[in-house]
Amino acid sequence: MASTSKSLALQRIKEQIAALNFATDALTVLLDAHQFDPVLADLRLRQLSAWRTDLRDTRMTIIATGAVADPPSAAEIEQLRQRVAALYNWNRASDAIDTLIGEAIAIAAA
Repeated sequence: MASTSKSLALQRIKEQIAALNFATDALTVLLDAHQFDPVLADLRLRQLSAWRTDLRDTRMTIIATGAVADPPSAAEIEQLRQRVAALYNWNRASDAIDTLIGEAIAIAAA
């Protein structure tokens, strides 16, 4: 895919959704292990789902119209990819899951 503003914006959304998927999986694991308040987990999972829906809607708008309001640079995309990869390669002995979920949300907001 060429590095057009449209393709870069779509790549950014792909990385943001990957980060949200990580956060969803992490919360689900914590919830299943009874290490997270079910009410708070439900609220956070709903927020993540709504955010993911908004990103998918944005993706469909970009595909349909080709319009991109704030296109990222190729360097920004590479940085997001590295951050998402780091989420999936974390060291369980040294990293707190809350920090990783926070990072996933920060990536999604990028």
